Amino acid sequence: RVNLIGLDGEGLKEITEDARIEDRNHFEALVPRIYELGGKLPDSMNAFHDISACPPANLPKNPKDTNAMLQVLVSAERCAIAGYTSICNYTAGKDHRTYDLSLAILHEEIEHEA
Repeated sequence: RVNLIGLDGEGLKEITEDARIEDRNHFEALVPRIYELGGKLPDSMNAFHDISACPPANLPKNPKDTNAMLQVLVSAERCAIAGYTSICNYTAGKDHRTYDLSLAILHEEIEHEA
């Protein structure tokens, strides 16, 4: 977000900030369900990335290139959509609470991509 400067970058700042806040909200909604199901979070960020459905989003070579930055954001949203779709498919008819939670998040991710 700090790299988004200039007229083009200012428009993306709000988008990136909204996405960051919503992704944090998704995380905070999912954590209790993970523990309810007997799971736990990884002990380190490296381990967290190793089990993530999506690769870490990296800044483009020129972080002031707003088109490249937008591509990074869209790719991250598309990966999240695929991940939550997979969870919905896996839990449909089996685990209604996880399905409902994942479906709600999936709808928000689809909205982000648009």
